[in-house]
Amino acid sequence: MPLILTNLQDVYGVQFTLHYDSAAVKVDSFVPAPRINGFDLKSNLGDSSDQVTVLVFGLNNEIIPTGSDTILYIVLSVDSLASPGKKPLTLTNAWEAISTDPNMPAKELAVTNGFFTVDKFGDLNLDTLVNIGDVVSLIAYILGNESMN
Repeated sequence: MPLILTNLQDVYGVQFTLHYDSAAVKVDSFVPAPRINGFDLKSNLGDSSDQVTVLVFGLNNEIIPTGSDTILYIVLSVDSLASPGKKPLTLTNAWEAISTDPNMPAKELAVTNGFFTVDKFGDLNLDTLVNIGDVVSLIAYILGNESMN
C-alpha cells in the first residue's frame, strides 16, 4: 500500500503513527520509495499489535523535495479468517520537519485516512458478491482468456 506525501515546501523528515485493525491485517514492513532514497526509516514495528510509529529522516540533512508522490510502501498481510469489508487505516501524530534550525518546530501534517479492503473468498470480479459473474471470470482465467491482477 503506498503512502503519499504532498508537501508544498522541502521537508527534512516526517513521522506518523499508523493505526490498523489487527484482527484483519498485520503490518509486515515498510519499503522506502525512490523519493526518499538515502533516508533512514525507523519504526517500532512489533511493539504493539494495532499501531506502529514511523520516522523518516536523513542523516545528512537530505530533503524530500516539494511535490506529491509516494514516500514509502506499507507491506500488509491479511488474516485468512478476516471478515470481508473495509478495514480502516488511520494516521495520527503526523508531523513534518521543515527546517534544520532547532528553533523552528515541526509542523503538524494534515492527513487523509484510508482503508484496506478484505475481499470475500470467491469474489473474483471484486463486486462484493459471489455469483455467476465470478464463475465466468474463473473459467475465463482457467482457459487463459483473462488474467488475474
